[in-house]
Amino acid sequence: MKIWTTINYISTSTQEKLTDQMSVYNANTMIPDQDAVKSVRELTASVQDLCNIIHSEHSSSRSDKSREELKAKDAIRNTLDEQIKKGRPEKVLDWKKVELMPVDEIEIENEKLTQKYEDLWKDIDESTQLEKGVAVQAYTSAFSRFQEIYRLIGWRDRDDEDAMFDKLVLTESRGLLIESIFGFEVYQMSERGEFCERSRMLFEHSRLPRLLIILVRIACRQMGADRTIKERPFNALTVVRVLALTARILKGRQVASSLSLETLLHLCYARRILDQPGASDVDTYRKQFELLYDCLTALDFTRKFQELREPLCELFYLRYKSESIRELFERVRIFEEATIGIERYPELPLEENTDSTFHPEIFTIPYLQRFGRLNIEWTDCLDEHLKIYANRNSIRVFAHPTFFYNDIDLHKAERDYYESTYRELSRTYSLLFRPTSSKNLQRLGKYVAAGEDDQISWYNSMTFNGRPIHRLKHFWGKKVATNLKKIMDIDPVRYPTKDILLESFFRCSLPPTTQVAFDIANPFGVVKRIDRRWDQHTVTSTSMQLILDLAPNYPEDLRFMIVSAMENSFADMESFVRFPYFAPRLRRLKMYLDSRQPSTIRELWYDRRDYRSWCMFWGSGFFAVCVLLLMLFILLAQLACT
Repeated sequence: MKIWTTINYISTSTQEKLTDQMSVYNANTMIPDQDAVKSVRELTASVQDLCNIIHSEHSSSRSDKSREELKAKDAIRNTLDEQIKKGRPEKVLDWKKVELMPVDEIEIENEKLTQKYEDLWKDIDESTQLEKGVAVQAYTSAFSRFQEIYRLIGWRDRDDEDAMFDKLVLTESRGLLIESIFGFEVYQMSERGEFCERSRMLFEHSRLPRLLIILVRIACRQMGADRTIKERPFNALTVVRVLALTARILKGRQVASSLSLETLLHLCYARRILDQPGASDVDTYRKQFELLYDCLTALDFTRKFQELREPLCELFYLRYKSESIRELFERVRIFEEATIGIERYPELPLEENTDSTFHPEIFTIPYLQRFGRLNIEWTDCLDEHLKIYANRNSIRVFAHPTFFYNDIDLHKAERDYYESTYRELSRTYSLLFRPTSSKNLQRLGKYVAAGEDDQISWYNSMTFNGRPIHRLKHFWGKKVATNLKKIMDIDPVRYPTKDILLESFFRCSLPPTTQVAFDIANPFGVVKRIDRRWDQHTVTSTSMQLILDLAPNYPEDLRFMIVSAMENSFADMESFVRFPYFAPRLRRLKMYLDSRQPSTIRELWYDRRDYRSWCMFWGSGFFAVCVLLLMLFILLAQLACT
C-alpha cells in the first residue's frame, strides 16, 4: 500500500511540476510546446497504469488475506469442524425447565393482540363491500392453490411433494397470520397520524404476495433436501403458530439487538407452542432452533433468502444461543464472506462511475432495454435492487416497497418508517418509470407541480382513483383538504396517466409473485424459475398492463411505484448526492452503460449519453440526407428537361 501511494504521489507531483514549468516557459515565450505537453501526459499515464497494476495486485493479495482473517473469525465453520472432530454435544449443559403459562392467560393475550388490531381499523376503515369480496376471494383462491403456488415460486421440481400448508390450515390461520406479520405496519403508520391505506380490505389484499412468499420459504426449508412428508418434525399448525409468535416479537427497533434465539425458544415453550425437550435430546433442540431461524429469515426481505440453510450445527446453536439475533446474523454474514461460492448468476463486477452528475434519461426502462440490452427482472430482495446480473444480462428491481412499513431490520441497528432509504427507493422508481417523450414529460410536469400555485402540498392536491394519497406524509403536516377547487387524479386506466405509464412502467412484466398471488393470466403456464433447482428467483413474460384488470383494487406495492413515478421530477442533469444509499449501484449501472458501444442504427439513436455529440451526429446526418435528396431532385429535374 505504501509503495502504491508513493508512486501515485510521485506521478502526481511529476505531472504538476512539469506542467508548472511548461506554464512558466509558455508564459515567457508565448509559444505553447504541444510535444512537451503530450510527453508529460504520456509519462503520467504510464506511471498511473503502473500504479493501477500494483494496486490491483495489492488488492488481490489483501483480499486473500482478508478472507483468511474472516475464516479465523468464522464461528459457523469453526464449530462445524469442532463437532466433526469431537462429536455432537450430548446434552444442554445449562438446561432449565421453562415455566408454562396458564391456558387462560395465553388465550387472553392472543385476544388482546387481535382486538388491538381490530381497534386500530375501527375508526378509519373505509372498506366497501366490493373490496371485502375482492380480498376474501383472493385469499380463498390463493389458499386453495397453495400446492401449485409452492411449485411456482419455490424451487422444487417434484409434483408429488406436499406443500406442508393446505387450505384448511391457512384459512383457519388467516387472521392470525395477517395480524402477527403485518399488524405492526398498521401500528407504525398509526403512530405517525397517517395511514398509507385506509381500506383494511385493500391493505390485507395487498399483503397477500408477501404472505405467500413467507409461507413458501418456510415450507421449502422445512422439507430439506430429499425429505419426504413423513420426516417433517413439526406439523403445519405448529409452524404457523411459531411464525406468528416470531413476527409478533420482532416489533420495535431494538428488539433484534436484545432478543436471542434461546429467549424466543423459551417464549414458545411458555406459550405451549413447542414442547421443551430434555437436556439430552440435542437433536430436537437443533430442529427447534432451525425452525426459529427459518421463520426469521423468511420474514426478512432485506437480504437474499438462501435456498439451502447455512450449516448451523448443534454445537453452534448451543454455544451462541444466548447471543442477540443481530449478532447471530453477523456471524452468518462473516461465514458468507469467508466462503467462496459458485453463483450461476452472479452480480456483474463493475467499478463505480466517478462522475458527479448523470442524465436521468439513461436510467429509464426504455433506455436500459434498448441501449443497455438489459432484461428487467423483479426481485424479493432489497439488496438486489438495481444490480446487474451476469449470464442473464438483467437488472433487478425490488417488488415489495411496502416491506419498509414494518420498521424492523435484523441486520442494522434500526430502520425508521421515515428513513431516507424509503424515500430514496421512491426516487429510484421515479428514475426507472419516467417517460421519455417530451409530450409525456410535459404531462408529468403538471402532476409534479400540482398544488404549487395555491401553495398546497402535493398530497393534498392529488388523489389515486379518487382517494387521498397518504404515503410519506408527515404526521405534523396539514390534513387532507376536501374543498379544493382543483384536484388531479392518478388513474392508470385513463388518459393522461395511462399514456405516461405506457412509455416505461407498462414496458415491464408483472412481478411473478403478484401474478401468482392474484392468479393473473394463467401463471402456471408463464411463470418460470431461472434455474430448475435450488434457485427461487422467477420470471414471467406477462405484461404489466394486465394489472388494469384488477382496477380499481391495485396492490399497494404497484400503486407505490405508480405514485413514485408521478410525484418526482428531475433536472436535465441530476446529482448522485440525491441517492446516498443507492448511489453506488447507480454509479455501477452508469459504468455499465458507458462501457457499451452502439452496434446498430437503433442503438445509435438511443445513445444519448453525450447529448451534444448526439445532436451533432444526427444533425449532420439529417443535413447530409437533405443535401442528397436535393441533389437527387435537381438531377431528376435536369433529366426531365432533357
